[in-house]
Amino acid sequence: MDAAIGDADKQLSAKSSRSMMDSIMKFMQYDVVKIVAFNVQKASFSDESNLRQPAVGDVATIIEVYSSTPGYELECSDADGITQWLVAFRPEDVVLELRR
Repeated sequence: MDAAIGDADKQLSAKSSRSMMDSIMKFMQYDVVKIVAFNVQKASFSDESNLRQPAVGDVATIIEVYSSTPGYELECSDADGITQWLVAFRPEDVVLELRR
């Protein structure tokens, strides 16, 4: 009986974790999003391979969705297809809006 209770607790915990992850991770791979706001200092996004820093108003593509440590890899390109920046964000670090 105790084993059944333990298994039920594990299943409930897994469902709760999935539900929490679903509420945090709102977007899917290849979604096109607009940066609405940052919840962290942009200095933490610096990288010498980026041509510029991400900015509010930038439109980017989600090229990867991470689940073990929740996050998104975003790529912003110019009109010629040249990558301006490629940055991984935690969901709580950035406010994104889905572009339709």
